[in-house]
Amino acid sequence: MRRRVTRWYRVVHEIEHTLRECTPEEASAAVERLRAVQEEILNMTPPSAGFMGELYDLKVHIEWLLARAEAQASARPARAHSPR
Repeated sequence: MRRRVTRWYRVVHEIEHTLRECTPEEASAAVERLRAVQEEILNMTPPSAGFMGELYDLKVHIEWLLARAEAQASARPARAHSPR
């Protein structure tokens, strides 16, 4: 179980790093990747009590990143003002 959580955290950290400076399209792709990880977690067999805390932290982190990625995906780039 610890290996799975560690593997998912690697993916989540990669996505978090990409979200620092990305386009709305890249943010949309990040949303899809996060949802895929979220789906894997939901479909896995329940872990033992010793891993519930780590898994909960991972789920909360994913939710936070999803909100951030969705906000970035829906953001419109600022228009440059023409000097007239």
